[in-house]
Amino acid sequence: MPKKQQTQDDTHSDCNDVVLRGRVAATPVETELPSGDLLVTVRLVVRRSGPLAPRPGSPTVDTLECSAWRPGVRRSVGGWAAGDIVEVTGALRRRFWRGASGTQSRWEVELSSARRLRRAADAVPEGAAVSKSSRSPRSSRSAASAGSAGAAGSAKASGSSGVEDA
Repeated sequence: MPKKQQTQDDTHSDCNDVVLRGRVAATPVETELPSGDLLVTVRLVVRRSGPLAPRPGSPTVDTLECSAWRPGVRRSVGGWAAGDIVEVTGALRRRFWRGASGTQSRWEVELSSARRLRRAADAVPEGAAVSKSSRSPRSSRSAASAGSAGAAGSAKASGSSGVEDA
């Protein structure tokens, strides 16, 4: 009996895994869609490095839109603030929707996990709610109660945020 010839599809499996480590660009935004689904979006600023490091005069960072649909991930992302250093995993997705000028789309990272690695010196405390426009009074506790000694504390004392601007 003749042996089945292997094709490229038989010898590999597709992979759409994204891992990003970077700085939160702005306060995450919670949105309720017309369907009633909740979504939290956040932009991450990630430095270009490695074999694709920027050449002189080219951009040094990428700003990437990320979306959190799962309740646990939405809660994690919702507690972040601008300047926090975070790590996320997920998959690259292209979203389509109808806009005033017809069908529109964009690429984003759909998050499957998210964790804060380092809090910005003036970050929102753990458990604070995400605001659609600005921080709530509940989330404006002093930096002293939000942080501890270490990188965030020493950065605050020196007048910097403790987060490199890229």
